[in-house]
Amino acid sequence: MLKKLSLIALLFCLYSCKKNSMFIQPVDAALNKKFLTGEGLDLRLFSTKDVFQYYKIDGDTDVAEKDLNAKLNTYIRKKYISGNAKLPETLTIFFYRENSFSNYGDGIYRAARDNESGRIDDEDDNLIAMCYITHITGNQLQQYTVIYDNEKILSETTDTIPAQ
Repeated sequence: MLKKLSLIALLFCLYSCKKNSMFIQPVDAALNKKFLTGEGLDLRLFSTKDVFQYYKIDGDTDVAEKDLNAKLNTYIRKKYISGNAKLPETLTIFFYRENSFSNYGDGIYRAARDNESGRIDDEDDNLIAMCYITHITGNQLQQYTVIYDNEKILSETTDTIPAQ
């Protein structure tokens, strides 16, 4: 009986620790890379100027929208802006909630190819955030970020950042 209680307490502790941290990972890293570079895609169907990227987030439920915005901005700037990556004219990055019942991987190819907005069909209620980055005058980028909660806009921010 003591072993069972100890095991339950350990599992509860591990579950609690996992939920207090936020994880961002690509829905499909190989496909995100293809979208960004255009390699291996039919360029008659996919734009290399207006590019979409897809990520899923686990553990976002206990994160305040201000903190979520800061974490997403840090992730985006580290991944796309501060590196040597050549940004397309516009880059739209979608962050979807990790969901056991949704298979985002099946929808991102079709969404990037067929939807002008790039959103995955029937997954708007799982969309946590969208970030739109575009080039403006000189060496400047404009980043527009929207945080959602069940299709309702919680916050919108626009930042001007230097291109690296």
